[in-house]
Amino acid sequence: MGLLTEQTSTVLDWSELFAVTPVTPGPHILRVVIDPNGLLEEKDETNNSFEKQFTWGSGAVSGKPAAVPSPESAAPQALTLPNLRPYWRFGSDGPIVVSQRRDTGLDDLLGLDGPWYVDIEVRNESGVAAGPFSVDLFFDGERVRTFRVPTGLDSGFFVPFADWDGLDRQASLTQGPHTFRLVIDPANEVTEASETDNVFEKVFVWNAGQPSSPPPTVFSSAELEDKLEPLADLLRNRDLVRDGADQGLAQQIIDVVDAGYYLMPGTSLMDERVDIHLLSRLDYEAWIDDDYLVEFALGEESERKGILARRKGLKSRAVGFKTRRFGKIAIVIDAERVVPAVLDTLAHEVGHIRQDLVNPAQTVFEQTVGLNGLQEAQAQQFQRTFWLTLERYTGVPILDYPDYAGFRQLLDDRLDSWQAELTIGEHSLGFLLQWLAVLDDPALTALRTELVEAGQLGEDSSAELFDFFVAMDPADAESYIDARLATLSSHTGLIAILAKSRLQPGLDPGREGSASLVDPALLTS
Repeated sequence: MGLLTEQTSTVLDWSELFAVTPVTPGPHILRVVIDPNGLLEEKDETNNSFEKQFTWGSGAVSGKPAAVPSPESAAPQALTLPNLRPYWRFGSDGPIVVSQRRDTGLDDLLGLDGPWYVDIEVRNESGVAAGPFSVDLFFDGERVRTFRVPTGLDSGFFVPFADWDGLDRQASLTQGPHTFRLVIDPANEVTEASETDNVFEKVFVWNAGQPSSPPPTVFSSAELEDKLEPLADLLRNRDLVRDGADQGLAQQIIDVVDAGYYLMPGTSLMDERVDIHLLSRLDYEAWIDDDYLVEFALGEESERKGILARRKGLKSRAVGFKTRRFGKIAIVIDAERVVPAVLDTLAHEVGHIRQDLVNPAQTVFEQTVGLNGLQEAQAQQFQRTFWLTLERYTGVPILDYPDYAGFRQLLDDRLDSWQAELTIGEHSLGFLLQWLAVLDDPALTALRTELVEAGQLGEDSSAELFDFFVAMDPADAESYIDARLATLSSHTGLIAILAKSRLQPGLDPGREGSASLVDPALLTS
């Protein structure tokens, strides 16, 4: 059957060596030779062998030494004291906010005419209650206000001081940058787990007159074409996006995804409250560790094992994820992978962004395997819409694949794995849910007709299915999914037929899509 692009073939635990050749104590060399008879014409015939030396001893083999847990496998030490920190609430611009409007939690462009309203927020990020304390606010090095927390803070609680309007009475404001500094518990009334995280600084710029907010980003056709010009080369690029060398690939990828996003909902990602991080593997894991510190700090002792398992699972199974941090939606991606894989992962995660922006109720609702599966179905469908949109706009063939036996076997294998992982794998559940929603839900009859007749959904219908999933009340997710899964056995054969119908006999090898895009091309309804 051969191997598809980037596919691997592994033979595990072959135990017939002693039956093939005698092995004596001492060093021996094992060599693997690929395609020894030259049956396959290759671009490079010089890299088809690999050898390695092993040493055989005599007598019984001693057991392996017991594994010593690495620091990675350990949870951070539980806090036995409170820990007061500046708090960055979701939807806010930080522990210090200065605005010319009340009740915003967002920074304004500031003018000298006023008025000015200052917000600060402090949280106890520990499982131990903190007693009374004060918070000092400084402006350009001079203390302008002391806020008192007379009752202290319980575990995980935060205290907001909103819309303080006394800045003009305490300081002389001039055009240019000015620095606010927040100092928590300056008198050390509370003994804390850490005294090193009680200070936060932020610079604000005052403008002459009253500045106006910039208008939303509008890309011209020429600007979109400029952003998308590298697309074809990026899809062929086998370099790692993050490999220690700054090749500018990360920005090109973000530009392509921003252009695709703009062509879909009509806004730029740069105008959304979103942070995108394309990181090396080491930095990716460090970001996860840092993100979990709060959960460990606030979790009960009985919860720490589960938190540790989730952190470990995120590192081992995910190459990208969406979360909320520093007041915004954050996308974090392991970019120590080839360019097309990172590009496709970002397109997937942007689907999660869109859901959080349009229907945040799904994000804050209690997360279950079913709801997570629904959100994966959304992101997978957004991926497909994204690539179909770029295919139409640029004319670059992206989702074409030849009718090879390897692809047919791949589709069968994936369908089997989806069914095997339904109750534990939200990604597998997401893939099946897309197909079953279209094939079984009476509300999607028009999409079903298109899918059955064409073998796939087009760009507009794919976007419609994404919107349908995103609009769903999270409280209805489990019952909706159960109803769809009840029909699975009657649809698996049709799903396989429709997926395989997308394979194109006699396709020019030069038009074959990237190995990284098989999921949105063939496995998404």
